[in-house]
Amino acid sequence: MVPGTFVILEQLPLTPNGKVDKQALPAPESADRTQGMIYVAPRSVLDNFLVEAWQEVLKVERICIHANFFERGGHSLLATQLDLPLRTLFEHPTIAQFARVIDSQLANVFPDWPRDESPTSGAPPTT
Repeated sequence: MVPGTFVILEQLPLTPNGKVDKQALPAPESADRTQGMIYVAPRSVLDNFLVEAWQEVLKVERICIHANFFERGGHSLLATQLDLPLRTLFEHPTIAQFARVIDSQLANVFPDWPRDESPTSGAPPTT
C-alpha cells in the first residue's frame, strides 16, 4: 500500500499530551492528475450513475468522466463499495471506459439495447 498523496509539514501538530493531533492535520489534496483536462460531464444515464457512485465513494463533489478512479484516490477496498466488477474497473479505470464496456455487454445480452455512441472511449480532451 503506497500513499496516493504526501503532505510536507514543518512540524506535526501535537495534543497537550504530546501525541500527534490527527484532527489538526491538514487534509491532503488528492493528486488530481486530471488537471489540465477539460471537464466532461456525464453524457448518458449510465455515465451519470457511475459519476454519482464514484463521487460518493471517493468523497469528491465533481468528477470528469475521463478521470481515473485510482488517480483520484480510489483503491481496491473503495472499489468493492461500488458493487461493480472489479476486474473491469482495473482494466477500464475511467467512467467513460467503464461505461463503454457495460454498454457493450448490455448490447450483447439485449440486441435491441440502444447503444451509447458518444465518443467517450478516447483520450480525454486537454486544455
